[in-house]
Amino acid sequence: MEPVPPGEAEALGAQPPTLVHIPTDLLAQVVPKTAEWVRENFQFDNVFDNSAAKADRGFRCTVPWVEGARRMIARLDAHGQIPNRDDHPLEDRVLEAWQRLGSRMAKDLAALNASGV
Repeated sequence: MEPVPPGEAEALGAQPPTLVHIPTDLLAQVVPKTAEWVRENFQFDNVFDNSAAKADRGFRCTVPWVEGARRMIARLDAHGQIPNRDDHPLEDRVLEAWQRLGSRMAKDLAALNASGV
């Protein structure tokens, strides 16, 4: 499991998530409609930098990240905008399939790995 920075999980009082890396092109292939935003957004690196706002406008962060996450979650919840994950089983199915594929790949390649090839 990769370390996860504080944020939404901490704001919710939940355990940090387990991050699972599935190649974007694979997601776009197996669930094209659902993964369209993933393909569009993550095909290139995303770097967000507020140094220009700081220099040009005097911007400064006044709300700590976790507090901002708490506020955002409270607002979304108050407006009924947090979906029930049980109503959206696709993500769980994709993760289960990815884990099965990884286990099968490890099994299929174990002999090559043992031989040092």
